[in-house]
Amino acid sequence: MIANTASIKVRYAETDQMGIVHHSVYIIWFEQSRIELLNSLDMPYASFEAEGYFMPVLAVNCEFFKPVRFGEQVNVLAKISVMPGAAFEISYEVTGSDQTLRAAGSSRHSFMNKEYRAVKPPKRFMEKLKPFFR
Repeated sequence: MIANTASIKVRYAETDQMGIVHHSVYIIWFEQSRIELLNSLDMPYASFEAEGYFMPVLAVNCEFFKPVRFGEQVNVLAKISVMPGAAFEISYEVTGSDQTLRAAGSSRHSFMNKEYRAVKPPKRFMEKLKPFFR
């Protein structure tokens, strides 16, 4: 398993009229956490694009347990629990500063080339992840 936590301070623009973070924002937080996970592996997403790879989202889901409000600090844990193959899943947990679980979800991804055709994951991606799944 490989995991990384992104720390996020809730901005006013991310909240609805009730002062609660809008449901759509969690997907953006998932993406931020996913990008930071790749950065922690010294594999910035931009480097994949520069090599001609894209990492489309095939599916995403989120369950909400407790609201998050403007000004709160949240941590978004992103983890890959199973060695990736042609497709792979990243799970997410959003916790508040009080460590309570606020939301959880996942996203499923694959790799494609510049012609928008499915391709095998880049070799360097697989090599970098191998040590975490032995």
